[in-house]
Amino acid sequence: MKPVMTRAFWVDQWRQIKAMEKSDLELAGAGNWPSSIKGVVCVLVVGVIWFAMNTLLVAGTEQELEALNAEEAQKLSSFELRAFQAANLPLLKLQMDELNDKMSRLIGMLPTDAEMPALLDDISEVARAHQLSMDFIRLEAPTRHPFYTEQPLSIRVEGQYHHLAAFITDISRLPRIVTLHDFTLEKKTADGGELGPGAPLVLNVLAKTYRYQASGETEGGSP
Repeated sequence: MKPVMTRAFWVDQWRQIKAMEKSDLELAGAGNWPSSIKGVVCVLVVGVIWFAMNTLLVAGTEQELEALNAEEAQKLSSFELRAFQAANLPLLKLQMDELNDKMSRLIGMLPTDAEMPALLDDISEVARAHQLSMDFIRLEAPTRHPFYTEQPLSIRVEGQYHHLAAFITDISRLPRIVTLHDFTLEKKTADGGELGPGAPLVLNVLAKTYRYQASGETEGGSP
């Protein structure tokens, strides 16, 4: 048997196509079309069906696949972070304990309302230890902040320069946190004018201490 796709086959197909009338191309007579035209039409039909399926089904599936890939990447990143945290959990716990310990020590250095009189006594004792005359030490209006209350103290002392310098140094070394601000240093004057050489100096300073403000605590210190 001769192969179908021979030169004679294609010549015969071409002769049949040339002999066709326009009316022969109607679908009702598709059974009588030449084999080449049937093949071309089948290819076109398959192409149209494939294009329709790709447009209607595959396009929507690709968008869904992209969304799933993005979600997978996000979950993978979250998993890697949690896996790292889990692997380093003992170290993170140790660091957290150290931070909590430091925080507790710092809070312990902030005087409570009940400890304020003792702090004033400590400052006065430091002044006496350095042979200074304490003119006054008084509490000013406190200032409330989100996590702490700032308590200013106005201090006025008299004495020699080196004694005043030692007084300031020892105030900063108190077990409770005290910061010093707004220094003014001047010679002490008598009623008739300045005193002679060796007269004491007058130091005015604003000291500030801080009290931890617990969550839900009111200005007065009670919940």
